[in-house]
Amino acid sequence: MENITPSTKTGPSIRVYLVFLGGILLTVVTLYAAFIHIADQYHERFNRDIEARIAAVNGYLEDQAHELETLGHFIEEPGYHVNREAFRRIASGILQNGGVASVDLARAVPAGKRTALEAAAVLEGLGAFRIKELAPKGAFVPAGRRNIYYPLYYAEPQPAGNKVLGYDLGSEAVRLDAINEAIKSGKTQ
Repeated sequence: MENITPSTKTGPSIRVYLVFLGGILLTVVTLYAAFIHIADQYHERFNRDIEARIAAVNGYLEDQAHELETLGHFIEEPGYHVNREAFRRIASGILQNGGVASVDLARAVPAGKRTALEAAAVLEGLGAFRIKELAPKGAFVPAGRRNIYYPLYYAEPQPAGNKVLGYDLGSEAVRLDAINEAIKSGKTQ
C-alpha cells in the first residue's frame, strides 16, 4: 500500500508575501520621496518667480515715484509757471511708461485769487473754467466759500469736454486730508 502524505504546500510561502510587500513599500517610499523632491522644486521656483515679480513691480513703482517727485520739484521752482503745453509734454513722458492712468495738476488758490485764476484759465483755453464741487446729487456746482481751493487745472489725457477741470479736490474730506499730508510731508501724492 502506498503511503500518501498530505502536501504542505497550499500556496505561496510567507517569504513571497514579504518580498511582495517589501517591494510595494519600497515603491511607495520612492514615489513619496520623488513627490516631495518635485514639490520642493516647484515651491522654490514659485518663490523665485514671486520675488522677481515683486522686485520688478517695486522697481517700476520707484521709477514712477521718482518721475513724479521730479515733476513736483520742477513745478515748484520759484517763478516757474507750467502752461498747458509744457504740462502735456511732461505728462506724456510719465504716461508712456504705462501703469499710470492720468497725470493731473491741481493748484492751491487762495480765496482772494479765485476770480483771477478762473479768468486766466478761460484765456488759456480751458473753456468755461470755474472752481466747482459736487452737489449731493452728483452735479457740479460752484464751489462754496473756503480759504483755499485746490482746483484741478490740467489733466492728461484730457478728459472729454474738460468737465472735471476746475473741480476743487479740497471739497472732499479724504482728498483734502491727502493734500494736507502731501503739503506737510513734502511728498507728491
